[in-house]
Amino acid sequence: MLIRLANLIVVVLFLLSYLAGFSIGSERQDVGIYNDTFSENKGVWRQGLVAIKAMLKKYGYTYRDIWPEEINNGEILGDGFKILLVPGGWAATYNVNIRPPGFKNIRAFVGKGGGFLGICAGAYFACDVITWRPGPHAFEETYDYPLNLFGGTGRGVVPGLKPWTSPTGCGSGIKKGAEMVVIKVDTNLLHVGRNHISMLYYGGPWFTLTPSKKHGKVKTAATYVLPKSKRELPAMIFFPYHKGRVFLSGVHPEVSFSDCQLHPNPEGWEVMNSIISLLLHR
Repeated sequence: MLIRLANLIVVVLFLLSYLAGFSIGSERQDVGIYNDTFSENKGVWRQGLVAIKAMLKKYGYTYRDIWPEEINNGEILGDGFKILLVPGGWAATYNVNIRPPGFKNIRAFVGKGGGFLGICAGAYFACDVITWRPGPHAFEETYDYPLNLFGGTGRGVVPGLKPWTSPTGCGSGIKKGAEMVVIKVDTNLLHVGRNHISMLYYGGPWFTLTPSKKHGKVKTAATYVLPKSKRELPAMIFFPYHKGRVFLSGVHPEVSFSDCQLHPNPEGWEVMNSIISLLLHR
């Protein structure tokens, strides 16, 4: 009898723990992070992904990974999360892992009121067209991208900043194409303490509108401070997409780069916090 009672208690405790776990897992998260690092085609930059999660945890946001198949099969359209965050990495690989139904599902998710945050490759991913010129002696390549949240062009690399093909001088880690740059932030839109902030540039875009396309009101949230030019090229943009909101960043606010090492970027995290608050309508 005692053995049966003990077994019953074990079963009850197991069921309670299962239900508790299910309840926690079923709660709507603040952020769903696109993650293809376990796919055959890996596009997401793993170090950036780790830093993004550290930032979200520090500021108290809930989050979970979103796999390509969840986007393709429509699970993204449920109430699982409020913002889809697509990190840096390699956008062309995202376009392989996400199939035509997936692009439609992302547009539907944002159009119905969701938020979208694209960082570097995630920003390219959201553009209608991208142009890519990796170095000063390379030909410019143009690509028609399928997601089309931003009816304009993401252009890289930014003229006057480190070319994608230029060595960093590091024997390990990031060997080419990266440097810390300064951006000028519109503090009326992003509520941060300073308007000139140093962030990692790693081949990301600047943004231009396509004249023939219809646009919602696109706001420039930050511009690149170019060492040898007075041009103010958009580094971050924010705009509505039907009932939703989209924020694209050409720079990486989640990490800084010095002495051939990656480090957390406290000022960048403050900017990210303001971006997420903006997308959450806070």
